[in-house]
Amino acid sequence: MTGSTDSPDFNKVNFIQGTFGGGLTDAFVALIPTAGSTSTAGGYSTYLGGSGADRGTGIAVDANGATYVAGETASTDFLTKSPPQTPPFQPALNGGANNIASDASVAKLGSLSDVEISVAATPTVGGTPTVGVGNQATFTYTITNNGPDTASAVTFTDTLPATNATFNSVVASTGASCTSPTGTPASITCAIGTINVGATATVTVFLTPTLAVTLANSGIVTANGSSTQKSASAFFTVTDFSVCAAPCQSTPPSVTVTAGAPATYTVTVTPLPTYNANVSLSCSSGLPAAATCQFTTNPVTIPNTSAVSSTLVINTTARPVTTAQQPPFTRPLFATWLPVSGLALLGLGIGGGASRKRRMLRGMLFGGLLALTLLLPACGSRSKAAPTTAGTPAGTYTVTVSGTSGSASRTTTVTLVVQ
Repeated sequence: MTGSTDSPDFNKVNFIQGTFGGGLTDAFVALIPTAGSTSTAGGYSTYLGGSGADRGTGIAVDANGATYVAGETASTDFLTKSPPQTPPFQPALNGGANNIASDASVAKLGSLSDVEISVAATPTVGGTPTVGVGNQATFTYTITNNGPDTASAVTFTDTLPATNATFNSVVASTGASCTSPTGTPASITCAIGTINVGATATVTVFLTPTLAVTLANSGIVTANGSSTQKSASAFFTVTDFSVCAAPCQSTPPSVTVTAGAPATYTVTVTPLPTYNANVSLSCSSGLPAAATCQFTTNPVTIPNTSAVSSTLVINTTARPVTTAQQPPFTRPLFATWLPVSGLALLGLGIGGGASRKRRMLRGMLFGGLLALTLLLPACGSRSKAAPTTAGTPAGTYTVTVSGTSGSASRTTTVTLVVQ
């Protein structure tokens, strides 16, 4: 409601102007709640006027709870007694003074809401926000309305880091819609809407650091259409890790094995200076054919500032020896037929008066000897190769060993010599 009063002891609650402005009357504006735990919860009553005559003649409330008061004023100091938060359309009185003439007045009274914002950053180490490079950092902003009025048009804005981090997502507890990152530098905006007295809303922003430098983030909240901003900030210490193969020198360690034997190395993961996330190990490239790698501990967990080691075993596969098989009828066997056949011919040929039957037998033996002689090269050259299975080829190999945590990857190399 609105009207006019000349009472210096007008009852004021959650007021905008706490003293009587002077003159004949001041306008007053009052909101009397019809529900609530106390008679003043969500309500207010206030003067609105200066040293001249002022009065309220009309009032309206919009969907956001803002109050619009129309009236008349003859006060030259109307804006001094109740300073507006935004520049007025007409800053000076145009009517007469001494209460003879007046100007129309219009004022917008927003909800009186004490909206605060705080932030919690996780994960933490020893109470300090700390995250490993490549892993997710979480900023949870809590927006609280301390009253006395319902806060409307609550808006959350976050300007994202321009470098050294990537934006993952944003979630608002009220189900409010949040924009995708836009602008330079990129920012996100969440339209929270209305927050009742004593209620809270949360907005969670997820980022992933890409470099081991301090990661900072800030959130800003506004309410009731006011330009007044409240903000909260948090900072992460971003740590890193390294991977090396003992003895961790510039020259990669080398192990020589016979195909079929395993090669063993020690891989060390070192925090820089701490690291609070798991690191998964793998042989990312360079393994020869028919070889595999495995780690005794995988993934590795760094408990504090100390390095952690895992044994790498590269298993190779033996190469079988290829042999040749000879058939049962080979040259040595055929060679025995030559002297035997020759002696037989010689025996048959003794004596000049050999019968016709003996001459025929001698011819048959000679023909058989000739046939065996012709077959000897072909039969003696027959052989059959045994089937073979490929093993790990001989050679020198540079194997890349990777340690991966989140989106961060660190590498080292080892040398494998297979004989």
